[in-house]
Amino acid sequence: MTDVIDNVTKSIQNFGKDFAEKITHLSSETIHWMAVLCLHGATAPNLIGVMLGLTDVMPPIDIVLIVWSALALLFMKAIITKDRLNLITIGLGFMAQAVVMALIFFK
Repeated sequence: MTDVIDNVTKSIQNFGKDFAEKITHLSSETIHWMAVLCLHGATAPNLIGVMLGLTDVMPPIDIVLIVWSALALLFMKAIITKDRLNLITIGLGFMAQAVVMALIFFK
């Protein structure tokens, strides 16, 4: 009977450790992905406003370069870690921003 109780206790402890590790990993990955979305969205309001003719003020080039540099670094990290979600998110974001900028400049 003591063996059964010990096994159950060890199983519960292992479950707790595994659960804590999974939640920590999941939370950090979710925060990383949300940071990528925020970086993509940093210049979106200005670009969409310019594209729709609501404003003629382009986002400052230094801000755009900093945001794109950060995204490029995160893209390289995603390549190294083989993180498909971030690869797809960052890749699609770059394409979307390039299309919006092309529509603005070649209007």
